[in-house]
Amino acid sequence: MTKLVGLLFIANSIIVAGWWVTRDYPNKGWVFTVSLLAVFAGMFLFLQDRATEVTIEGVGTIKAAVEKASEDAQAISALRQRIEAQSATVDLVAQQATTAKGMAEQLAQKSEAAEKKLVEVDSALTTARSKVDELQQVTEFTRTVLAAQNDDRKAFDLLEKWANDPAFRFRSEAGAAWTAVLDEHAKSFYMSGFTVPWKQGIDPAKLTLADLRSQFSEAPTYLKPALIEYVWERKDIAQGQRMAFLADVVAKDGSLNAVEYAGRFLSDALDAKLKPLAVRALLQAWDQKKGSIK
Repeated sequence: MTKLVGLLFIANSIIVAGWWVTRDYPNKGWVFTVSLLAVFAGMFLFLQDRATEVTIEGVGTIKAAVEKASEDAQAISALRQRIEAQSATVDLVAQQATTAKGMAEQLAQKSEAAEKKLVEVDSALTTARSKVDELQQVTEFTRTVLAAQNDDRKAFDLLEKWANDPAFRFRSEAGAAWTAVLDEHAKSFYMSGFTVPWKQGIDPAKLTLADLRSQFSEAPTYLKPALIEYVWERKDIAQGQRMAFLADVVAKDGSLNAVEYAGRFLSDALDAKLKPLAVRALLQAWDQKKGSIK
C-alpha cells in the first residue's frame, strides 16, 4: 500500500509539473519545486523498506524509524537469549546456595555439639589433673614418711616444714609422722658401749678432736653412733669442745641415728631434758650456755 501511494505521488507530480509548464502558467519555479518535493516524497514511500535515510537539499535528512525499531528488536531478542541461556546457571547457583545453606546449618549444629563436648572434656581433664596432683602429693608424702623412718634427716626436716605450712594438704598427717619419728628416737633404752674398729696402726688416744672430726666425716653411717660415744668419753678433751662437736652433729648430720646419739649426750650435758631429735630447742639451749662452758 505504501509503495502504491509513493508511485501516485511521483506520477501526479510529473503530470502536474508538465501540464503547468506546457500551459505557460506563471510561478513555474514554485511549481517545479513542489513537484520535486512530491517526487522525493513518493520515492521515500516507495523505497522506505530499503532506504535508511533520504536527504533533501534545503530540507535535511529523514531517518527511517523502521531501522531503529528493528535494531532495538534485535537487541531485545539477543538480551532475551542471554537471559534464557543464563537461567539454567542461575537455577544451579540457587540450588547450590540452598545446599550450602543446609550444610552450613548442619556444620553449625555439629560445631555447637563439639563445643559442648570440649567443655565436658575440659572439665574431665581438670578433674583428672586435680586427682593426679593429689596422687603425686600422696606419693611424695608417703615416700618422705618412709625415708624419715629409715634414718633420713632431710625427710625428717621436710615433715617438720610441712607440719608448719597451713597451705600443705596433709599438714596434720605430716605433723603426726614427724612426732612419731621424734618419739621413736627418744626411747629410754638405747644401745651403748660400742667398740670402734680403728684402722690398723691408729692409736685413737693420740687423735686430736680435729682428727676425730675427720674420722667422723669419713665414717659409714652405722659407725657414727660409736664415734660420737667415743668422742664424748674422751675426758682429755675440753667439755666445751666436745659439746661443740655434738652440736655440729645435731645441726648438720644426715643420719637420724647419729643426731639421736649426739642429741642425747648434748641434752644431758645441758640438763635440758629435751628429746634427742628436738634439734631447734637443743641448739637454742646450746647457744644460750656455750659461752659459760669451758
